[in-house]
Amino acid sequence: MKVYMDVCCLNRLFDDQSQDKIRLRKAGINALTKELGLLGMALFLRQYDSGYGDYIAERDSLLKDITLDEVEQELSTKIV
Repeated sequence: MKVYMDVCCLNRLFDDQSQDKIRLRKAGINALTKELGLLGMALFLRQYDSGYGDYIAERDSLLKDITLDEVEQELSTKIV
């Protein structure tokens, strides 16, 4: 298997490291690489799935006739 890794994935020289989002991503990549190795990190990141569709609209249509009390009651009967 060949894995192509863009250098910017590991060393983003022009990113503003004072931004939490950027610093956190860099720390995550470093932790994955340390624990899994370079290939393991790449394979793990390939598993990412951003999903599709409109989750909120789908959820609202599925739950439109259900009240919070009904959910609470159903949960309380299933938890022993």
